[in-house]
Amino acid sequence: MAENLHDLARAVSLTVTGDPARPYDQQDDWQRNANGYRVRLRYQRRSMTIDFWQGIAHTSDPDAAGVLDCLLSDADCGARSFDDFCSELGYDVDSRKAYRTWQACQRTDRQLRRFLGDDFDRFLYSERG
Repeated sequence: MAENLHDLARAVSLTVTGDPARPYDQQDDWQRNANGYRVRLRYQRRSMTIDFWQGIAHTSDPDAAGVLDCLLSDADCGARSFDDFCSELGYDVDSRKAYRTWQACQRTDRQLRRFLGDDFDRFLYSERG
């Protein structure tokens, strides 16, 4: 039986440090209308600072489990080929926006693997929900 992400996330500290670092004019429409944060995760002497958004229905600050869930989903998508990414998420393979999104997921995959180190797979394959 896989471990639960909420249990694993207890070992990760999260600090919400303010608004996203990405300038407003570089945010997409969804980000401009969502709740944006700058968050710092800490785990086993490593840290990761990122911009993070959640929809307007979320009325409280993000928690470590929620941030990790989103990042792990993005990392999983970034580990796939571009064709598989498009097929699974309904993107057109000729879309530049889809390609940029896939590249962002690839960056998240690399960052999260460095951050979680040898425990990356434990977090990735943990039970969610």
